[in-house]
Amino acid sequence: MKTLLKSSLASTSSQAIKKRKLNDNVVQNNEISLPTKSKIPASDLLDNTKNLVSTFEARKDISYYIGKQWSAEEKIDILKNIWGPDPNYKFPQSGNRNLRFQINWTYEFCWLRYSKIQDGAFCLTCILFPPSDGLGKGGHQNPGKLVIEKYNNWKKAKDLFKKVEPIDRQINEALKKEINDNRDRLRPIIKTILFCGNQGISLRGHRDSGIIDLNEHASTENQGNFRELIKFRIDSGDNVLKNYLETANKNATYLSPLIQNEIISVCNKLILEHLVANVNKSKSFTILADETTDVSNKEQITLCVRYVDLDANKIREDFLQFIEIQNMSGKGLSDVILKSMTDFGLNTKYLTGQGYDGAAAMSGRYNGVQKFIRDEHPSAFYLHCSAHCLNLAITFSYKVPEIRNCMGTTQSVSTFFGYPKRQSILQLSIVEIFPQTNRFKLKNLCATRWVDRHDAVILFEELQPAILHALDRITLWPDSDTSSSASHLLTGLTAIRQLKFQTALAILVKILSISFPLSRYLQTVNLDLKTALEAAYNIQNNIQEIRENCDVQFQQLFLSVITLCEKFDITVSLPRQCKSDNPEYFLRVSLFIPFIDNFLDQLNDRFISHRIVLNNFDCILPKIEMKISEEIKGKFKQLVETYQDIVDECIDSNLNDNLLNGELDLWYTKYSTLTSTELKNKNVIEVYFQTCPNVYPIISKLLQIFITLPVSTATGERSFSTLRRLKTYLRNSSGQIRLNGLALLNIHRDINVDINDVLDELAKKSKRKLNINENILEVDHNYKTIVNHIPEIVDIAGDPLDPINRMPENRYERYDRIKKGPFQPVITFPRRQIGVSNRSFHALWYKDFNWLEYSSALDAAFCFACHYFSMDITSHRDHSDPAFISTGFRGWNIATKKFKLHQMSSIHISSVQTLSSYLKEIPIDVQLEKN
Repeated sequence: MKTLLKSSLASTSSQAIKKRKLNDNVVQNNEISLPTKSKIPASDLLDNTKNLVSTFEARKDISYYIGKQWSAEEKIDILKNIWGPDPNYKFPQSGNRNLRFQINWTYEFCWLRYSKIQDGAFCLTCILFPPSDGLGKGGHQNPGKLVIEKYNNWKKAKDLFKKVEPIDRQINEALKKEINDNRDRLRPIIKTILFCGNQGISLRGHRDSGIIDLNEHASTENQGNFRELIKFRIDSGDNVLKNYLETANKNATYLSPLIQNEIISVCNKLILEHLVANVNKSKSFTILADETTDVSNKEQITLCVRYVDLDANKIREDFLQFIEIQNMSGKGLSDVILKSMTDFGLNTKYLTGQGYDGAAAMSGRYNGVQKFIRDEHPSAFYLHCSAHCLNLAITFSYKVPEIRNCMGTTQSVSTFFGYPKRQSILQLSIVEIFPQTNRFKLKNLCATRWVDRHDAVILFEELQPAILHALDRITLWPDSDTSSSASHLLTGLTAIRQLKFQTALAILVKILSISFPLSRYLQTVNLDLKTALEAAYNIQNNIQEIRENCDVQFQQLFLSVITLCEKFDITVSLPRQCKSDNPEYFLRVSLFIPFIDNFLDQLNDRFISHRIVLNNFDCILPKIEMKISEEIKGKFKQLVETYQDIVDECIDSNLNDNLLNGELDLWYTKYSTLTSTELKNKNVIEVYFQTCPNVYPIISKLLQIFITLPVSTATGERSFSTLRRLKTYLRNSSGQIRLNGLALLNIHRDINVDINDVLDELAKKSKRKLNINENILEVDHNYKTIVNHIPEIVDIAGDPLDPINRMPENRYERYDRIKKGPFQPVITFPRRQIGVSNRSFHALWYKDFNWLEYSSALDAAFCFACHYFSMDITSHRDHSDPAFISTGFRGWNIATKKFKLHQMSSIHISSVQTLSSYLKEIPIDVQLEKN
């Protein structure tokens, strides 16, 4: 509405200036041209108030403005300062029945204003914005009551007011219909883009530009899913969309790839803002990051966050954005991550953890990402992805050559059957040997998806009879290369038909069958660090029992291997250099025991950092027979100090030892009687959600921090699957903004994108061919109106820190005022026409020019240092603009340039030095007044 208001003001102003042909923008006590043969002096319209016109009180009264013409800036000033009665104002009575004006009428009729001087009612809109071509048919009627004459027939006043339809409402209704129609035309287009984004399907085709042809058989070119879905909507009966596309201008169809990108960008912004708002609301989060290379050979880093959703009462791990990386060093990556979090709007004050893989650039103690981020956020502890730790534990256990060779052969067999002809032979063998199975293809040993690695080995062992049968058939093929490869896989030194391979495969299957559930469990979201370590500890104990009973365990395993060898005609023999004549003993000592020992050592070493972090929180985690001690109190105090800034926001009073000990005593009393059964069925996440933050504010916040610590980076790995689906060979040139928008739409399908919000954002981005900006319709006829929006600014202008107010005379108060620094309100800044555009002050300028302050009362900018500390401006050679010192700067179209020039001026530098000296050396009289 403010844009409409200012355009109307500008139009009225230009007409007035043309009529007057004067250089002065302000016209006072002049004559207004009316559509009659005579001219009525404006001063005569003020009845008996002509002696009061020059007074300050009269200038605020509505009657003073009757019959006068004003510039756009003056009209805005009038709207800000015009007098209005407060609810306690006593209106004078008149007539035999002692009737009076009612304050409620001003609330009900937004255009109505009361004149204190004339004791009458007027229409503010009609006085400030009179029609230029007169009233009535032919423009020959004179304005009357409410316009140039007061209305004071209070008996019939309300009935008359109800019949009045002011100019702003007439304009507003027509504009409202136009805007609503335009928004309805764009809704199906936005819905189609949202549908494609949610489903993860491409939008563009080979020929997707120009006017869309609605003829069903007109084009044989692939126009892409988006344009074909638009045609499908029209065929399904969307007549609004059909009529729009048939009548729209060629440059206003809103189907082009550029508009698609804008809409996708807006969706990206809305979803990201929703996620960031939830994260900031939780006041505790951890960052998860991982890196990959996309199909266009660009390095992409995925950023995810783990936090507590306070509305849904659950842990969430949400993908935020893909970021293209140029510098892969630890410093470069950390700078990108920190900057991205700030750009997204995340409050990094609440960053309490980091989760990455074990690459040196990420986990390095001296030059890794985690180190540089901890330098800025000391409480953001780094935790290596636990699922990755388990995978590395298994990988580094393959130091035993036979185990490593077994994994290599398994991968070679899987690769061998990757060709269609060979795969068909394998499928025939599987159907013949395992008619009930539904698994017909081997899996590769995936380097990143840890569950697939476990599953690949177990699946190989299950399908081994069919694999051997298929390889035997392929060895008979006339193709020498293929048949020799199959023969080598069967009978080579590390081949399938070798005792060592079968033994190593049986050992792998046994150990991986134990670790497989843990690998899958560690990749879940609703998991806390304590539960994850307990699961890993249980696996470690299980394998330790196998190690302690290795004789019996391996004997059973070896018997099954011997049975399998007899079935597949595999010779049970030992190497020549073997000194033992017992195959079972030899294989147990050389394969089974070394592999298990390596695996146990790796499990213990890989989770050391996790146990250290867990030990820090151990003082508040429920356990059997909880007893408080001085050691426990010391650990609790140290934990609170680690997260001091976050914990301080949870309590109303200052932290002290008595407060900490009191809450800790109450907490231990609550869980002192916890039984082992109750503890077994209660994890830390459940404990947190059952803890009342009003009773245990500190412990509740610490538990929240603990459950948000990263357990794995599986969410980042999942986002890479989306990346591979979206950025394919045919879509390899997708821009980063488009990629992120489509990724968020596809991943966060649970977040509803309101089409009205999309339209509102599109209206803000730039001037549109179609007017879809609903903000100009913000007319509330229950008192919040085109006029009544202005008092909100007046309230802000009343701030004592506004530059328009004089500096306090009291020296102590003056010193205190200067210490507070520049007045930098962040509000909806008023827009006014400068040249052909409507411009306003921008809050972003505060960041670039920290000396800048804004006067809400004057809609003007000042230099804080120069405004209060500048000396004689003429003494400086590079004369600075005096507007920054006295009158206020308002040239928003050239603001950045002027700010830079002023910042380099000698008067500004001198004023800043004076300000700095003033703040460093407190005047003696100020010190005395303080004392």
